[in-house]
Amino acid sequence: MVDLTTLGDDSIAAKGWIKAHKWLILRRLSQLGILALFLAGPVFGVWIVKGNLASSLTLDILPLTDPHVLLQAVLSGVVPETAAIIGVVLVLLFYFVLIVPKVLAVYF
Repeated sequence: MVDLTTLGDDSIAAKGWIKAHKWLILRRLSQLGILALFLAGPVFGVWIVKGNLASSLTLDILPLTDPHVLLQAVLSGVVPETAAIIGVVLVLLFYFVLIVPKVLAVYF
């Protein structure tokens, strides 16, 4: 059984706290940045992103929709709007053009 109280201590000792927690820090900063974009509208009146994490409109131009949420809606009988379909296409394009090749490059 792994002792969870000492898990990662060797990495912290070798790299230092910041380098050992680099991805955790970047993930939290990314989450706070997205939250700030969504809260800027109601708090400051600057609507950078409207909507929620399932479907949003960025700068009143760019629709972004979670593909899993749209798939769930379609399977339950909802007819999606054009903006939602465009949003899913943009998200999937981003994913398959920028993310998938980097992941495949690691394995092949």
